[in-house]
Amino acid sequence: MSTQTRVVRLLQNTLYPTYQLHATMSNKQTTPAEGLRFAALTVMEWLRQRIGEDIPQDLVQPEPERYKEADDSCLPSLHIHRGYVVDIVSLPSQGVWSLQITEPDLGSEPGNPAQQRQAVPGRVIETNIGFCIQGKTLECGFQTVISDPVGSGAQAEVYRLAVVRRLMESPVFGLTHILPLNGGTSSLRNTAELRKMLTLTTAPENQLPTVIFTYHLSEPENRNPQTVLDLRLPSVSFPELARPGRTQESLFCAAVSQEKSPPTSTLPYNAGAFAEKRKGCCRVYLLDAALIQDLAAELHCKLRPGDAVLLEPACFGGGAQVFPYHSASREREKTIGLLSCAVYDYPRGKTWNFGSVQFLSAAREELLLKTSEMAKTSQEASDQWTQKFTQLDTAYKTEKAREYPLNWHLKVGNDPENLLRIYFFHDDKARKLVIGSLPEHLRAVQIR
Repeated sequence: MSTQTRVVRLLQNTLYPTYQLHATMSNKQTTPAEGLRFAALTVMEWLRQRIGEDIPQDLVQPEPERYKEADDSCLPSLHIHRGYVVDIVSLPSQGVWSLQITEPDLGSEPGNPAQQRQAVPGRVIETNIGFCIQGKTLECGFQTVISDPVGSGAQAEVYRLAVVRRLMESPVFGLTHILPLNGGTSSLRNTAELRKMLTLTTAPENQLPTVIFTYHLSEPENRNPQTVLDLRLPSVSFPELARPGRTQESLFCAAVSQEKSPPTSTLPYNAGAFAEKRKGCCRVYLLDAALIQDLAAELHCKLRPGDAVLLEPACFGGGAQVFPYHSASREREKTIGLLSCAVYDYPRGKTWNFGSVQFLSAAREELLLKTSEMAKTSQEASDQWTQKFTQLDTAYKTEKAREYPLNWHLKVGNDPENLLRIYFFHDDKARKLVIGSLPEHLRAVQIR
């Protein structure tokens, strides 16, 4: 009975990054070496929580709070393969620590049949975390890379790693991307502060978007004219009443103008809650109402009080997106949702600069490239030596084939049975004495 076989095709996958962040340790009181140890122990604590039960022994290390008591022996390199793959390369003496987790997609809540998003067949999630000491600075890199089969549909969501928030909020560590990432808001009260903010946004090293919330001007509520007349006339100052020629109408107008409240500035959105929720994803500013037109002129766009603006970093195009103000609260809720998604999804698919931090995938590629270059260089060197040896061998054989006259000799004695003759010539080029070959005594010709 014949059996049929078939070849299983390899499916091409699409790689794209989602969450990405490059930052440095904020706390200057913590040394880079201590910061590296604290950050690595924090990541391993997070990894133990993800694994749950049956934690590998090499991963059972001190809590992050004991980073000063521990030494570098608590930072081992390790490899775990349990359906998911965990690789840690730890070189604290060289100021390098890197983690990579490779796992299949199991949906938004693995183990929950009613999870909001089901798993995508063939999707692989790669998480990269790296730390690198450069002088007095500890650089930190975080990246999630998704591998999707071609034609699998919508791309994966962007999830900020929980360990990023832990490091940001740690008083021992903290994260800085030009400015500290503390989840707060900054006020722009004058043109100098506005220009400083725009300069930061356009800085080449800046990779975070900027969100600007503007104030909305609210007019005071109108009152019943009858009530206004009864209550406000007595509030007119005495000099106004004493002036001659004042009519009842003018007194009424004076009273109304004195009691009229100016427009009030209010924020249409809860900017503080937004900044805290999107900590590490963007910077948040509050723009004074008087500066709205100044910002509009700088951005070459139209702005109204209450609008929100998303500014892209210059390294990614430097564009501006305006989210218009709506008086209806339901529409404002939609607007803040769209703005939140735009900020959270911003790193997706972009080529991030991670400074001196190198993740394992990139390290492997570089190692393969260097190995290929070394092999090529080694082959070129081998070819050069082979050519040189060939040239030397040819030259040697050529020199050996030549005949040289032994035009000098040394002699000792005259007795035919006890005499010595050494014939030689002086090689001026090599600065050597070349002695002629003296084999055994040759047969002599007898003459009778």
